[in-house]
Amino acid sequence: LFGVDSGYRSHIVYTWVRGKPATFALKGVDGWSRPPLGQPSPVDIDFNGKRIRNGAMVWAVGTWPLKGAFYADLRKEGVAAGQPVNPPGYIHFGHWQDEVYFRQITSEYLANETFRGRVRRVWTVRRGEENHLLDCEVYNSALADYLGLSRMTEDQWKHLAAERGLPGDLDFFAPAPLLAQAAMPVPKPAPKPAEDKNAPKGERFVNARSGWLKG
Repeated sequence: LFGVDSGYRSHIVYTWVRGKPATFALKGVDGWSRPPLGQPSPVDIDFNGKRIRNGAMVWAVGTWPLKGAFYADLRKEGVAAGQPVNPPGYIHFGHWQDEVYFRQITSEYLANETFRGRVRRVWTVRRGEENHLLDCEVYNSALADYLGLSRMTEDQWKHLAAERGLPGDLDFFAPAPLLAQAAMPVPKPAPKPAEDKNAPKGERFVNARSGWLKG
């Protein structure tokens, strides 16, 4: 399953997802009562205004409640903070995630806005910050809900692990696997090949100062 934000250069996204199975063009929508992933809407129509069969579809993502749930999970404390267990929804982060990532996923806050004569709470991006990676987190949550991952029980997860050939008692977020992951060496970039001084250099066909193009 693959999702692409269609809020920027929408026509390019529609062209790319058109006809691809399990590939969604996503669009965030406002509102606190929106589902994680709503019904898709056709965006490809012909000259008569009729829907084109197998055309591009846009899936609405209820970003507001998903952001609220994500920020609530960010506040949860687990074993690393001295708690006896990691609570449901506790978020684990990899050692490779840098400051840019954390600044972006915490780049929004709730502000008051007057809408149709009433004050409502809306998500607002902090001045000077970007929220692209927060959008990625939210869209991933929407697609995970579409797949039913948010409704899976512990027994269902164990059954899935057994189907994939994993030990039944494996805990991906246990301290030992995390320490082993942190100890893994970070791959170094490949060195650039040495320049061959004897290799023939490309010729310059047009002298920019010769006035050849001026007629």
